[in-house]
Amino acid sequence: MKIPLSWLKEYIETNLSPEEIAESLTLIGLEVDGVESVGEDFVFEIALTPNLAHCNSIRGVARELAAITQDRLHLSKFSEAAEKRELPIEEKVSVTVEASEECPRYACRLIEGVEVAPSPSWLRERIEACGIRSVNNVVDSTNLVLLELGHPLHPFDFDTLAGGKIVVRMGNAHDALKTLDGQERTPTAETLLICDEKKPVAFAGVMGSEKTEVTEKTVNVLLESAYFSPSAVRKTTKRMELQTEASYRFERGTDPNGVLEALERATALICELAGGTARHGILDVGKKEFPPQTVPCRIDRVNRVLGTKLSFSEIASIFKRIGFSMVEQTQESITLSIPTYRHDVSHEIDLVEEVARLYGFTNIEKQEASLYREGNLPHCSEYLFEQKVRKALLREGLQELLTCDLISPAAASLVTSDSMPKRAQIHLLNPASQEQSVLRTSLLPGLLQVVKHNHDFGTFSLAGFEVGRVHFSNKGEFFEPTVVSLIFTGQKAPSNWEEKPETIDFYHLKGAVENLLAQLAISGGTFVPSQDPHFHPGRQAALKIEDVEVGIVGQIHPETAGQGSKSQEVYFAELSLEDLYRFVETEKKMKPLSQFPSSKRDWTITLPESLPVGMLIAAIEEANSPILEALTVADLYRDPKIGGDKKNATLHFVYRDQKKTLSVDEVEKEHNRITRHGQNKLNL
Repeated sequence: MKIPLSWLKEYIETNLSPEEIAESLTLIGLEVDGVESVGEDFVFEIALTPNLAHCNSIRGVARELAAITQDRLHLSKFSEAAEKRELPIEEKVSVTVEASEECPRYACRLIEGVEVAPSPSWLRERIEACGIRSVNNVVDSTNLVLLELGHPLHPFDFDTLAGGKIVVRMGNAHDALKTLDGQERTPTAETLLICDEKKPVAFAGVMGSEKTEVTEKTVNVLLESAYFSPSAVRKTTKRMELQTEASYRFERGTDPNGVLEALERATALICELAGGTARHGILDVGKKEFPPQTVPCRIDRVNRVLGTKLSFSEIASIFKRIGFSMVEQTQESITLSIPTYRHDVSHEIDLVEEVARLYGFTNIEKQEASLYREGNLPHCSEYLFEQKVRKALLREGLQELLTCDLISPAAASLVTSDSMPKRAQIHLLNPASQEQSVLRTSLLPGLLQVVKHNHDFGTFSLAGFEVGRVHFSNKGEFFEPTVVSLIFTGQKAPSNWEEKPETIDFYHLKGAVENLLAQLAISGGTFVPSQDPHFHPGRQAALKIEDVEVGIVGQIHPETAGQGSKSQEVYFAELSLEDLYRFVETEKKMKPLSQFPSSKRDWTITLPESLPVGMLIAAIEEANSPILEALTVADLYRDPKIGGDKKNATLHFVYRDQKKTLSVDEVEKEHNRITRHGQNKLNL
């Protein structure tokens, strides 16, 4: 909101410089983003939070500034418009309010014989300095009152209103109207409309119709001033995707007791600038009295919350400066009458905030002793495990990612399968948008969006993880387990002149998962072939620990990953933290290092392409060799000469005895025994 200093000084006597005014306003919550010099004047750019609706005007800002500086405030009364007392307004205009909850008060005046013309320079310059385009002397008069008092008004060309009637009602599908911005819009049953005898003529509190706007041909003006419910105007702006200066103020709340003051001020201006004469009387329909609410405030409560030692008189003085009058008082408390333009004050804690604003946050001394006391309850073990998983993956060099629990139906369909059917998905009853209408059953859709976003901005390599909840239903019950997901794509490391770039593959992902298990002190994990349709066939595996499937790793199927990665391979793993937590070794047992040398052997065997090497290793380890210390894969070799459906696997064996040096014969004998056991187990 823009506020010219010259206009502000018509309401407050102050000798402060523009910079001092900006600092004072910012300290009480009216943040001044900038001060611009315009000719001999200065214009403040003020950012208001939604709770400061009472500051959406020149008078509102002046009121706040006077409260902090204690300068004199001028709230002068405006002159009354010239009237034709012999011609009452009721003879030509009637108002009916059918939606009284959405429009508690509706008032209007009829001004006849106006001459619509360009506004005088002082008026045009004043509203343009505040960022509003000049239209004509009638419309500009209403905009001046909006900026001055914070209450929106709307002028209608009275001769375009059928039957001279105003009906305030809810809309329906047949109530289409073309608004002042030239757009054809159709209201819903929750849209509040201003209508004449035959048709809608405005979206209440938002924008009027093209057919009833004030033009140079207008002679008679019906001037509207009303109090519309903030929720009713908010529904209209959201559904019609239309926001105006008027709706901005109505949404945050205007003063119901300021309806007539704004109407009289605008009527007098129009009569003065456009030469018209107002018919006698005001049509004021609906609730006439809006009594101020009373809120009690305890003195010790203010001091306890703020950490101050303010006296009763100091606190009472602050309330007086912001226009809150005392209704009752004792030594311990005070009951205040809150003006109706202060929609943000309704509880005692709101009064405490007002004291803090006016007393000055910078004047509140910092407490030396901490008011927070840590409890004796230990952290939840599952939470600590999640933190341990995060730290382990960060040590692996992965970047933590965060995605939304809500996804679109199209994204949710990417992870539907026999094990997670569509009926297991949880759909929101009233989603804000279709793009966020389903709770995720996997972290994969969100992480694929991260890959796509990075691709769109030229980042083609990514190694990240996310810890989060997934959501699904089964037989009427709802579940939200916590999982950890890893996603890799692109190169293992940035390009370097010294080394050729290495593309991430299945084994990089598998290695990261194995390292995670090692850091979590989880042993016994094996990878077995899986058949998940979302993964590439032959490049996926399920992770099992003691016959419990705790997760899956592999390359995402190109049809699933194609949209996000632009045909680049994407590798993904998802593990259940609840299942992993069950297998954490709580006790670490140390073993002494052997003082005797090891003996090593390499063994190459031809395997079917369909047989995982891990199964061979598991079969050999089942032989329970007392001297086998380590068994790892040394090499995998594929060549058409050995057959397209075969591969050569070279395994590396390390033998060691804890009590003596092994002889060659002992090693050979044991080596032959366990390798034959593995071959026989797999029928090789």
